[in-house]
Amino acid sequence: MNAQHKIYKTIYDVQGALMRLYTGDYKMFTDMTCPNCSRLAIEPKDCPNCGEQICKPCFSGVGSFKDQRECGGCKHVFGNDFKNAGKAVQGLLRNATFSCIYECGKMYLPLHKIEDHLDVCRERFYECPKADCKHIIKSAG
Repeated sequence: MNAQHKIYKTIYDVQGALMRLYTGDYKMFTDMTCPNCSRLAIEPKDCPNCGEQICKPCFSGVGSFKDQRECGGCKHVFGNDFKNAGKAVQGLLRNATFSCIYECGKMYLPLHKIEDHLDVCRERFYECPKADCKHIIKSAG
């Protein structure tokens, strides 16, 4: 499959591109990367030892570094002492905006609206609905 014909369905599918798609002014936002995968720390957990934010996919063991069960910043082993990120971090993530990964021109999408947009984007790709077909089709817009 051609990289430009990738199918994106969830926020985690676009996680690797979010820093590039960020449309806000807050430059410290770029510091909110997971030390394990270097992607934007979506639904982060705070490391109780060093304060780094670990993204949900990495913490849950489904991310790029699923075999790494410790903080990439300090090597503290994941456990119940990792708590949801503080209100300030959650507020920054809630107010951050991004452009569409399909480059449809849609700007200023809040993080929690990206998945909704991926379902309706006029530039999106999807798999052919026929059971025996594996073709990738561009939306008719």
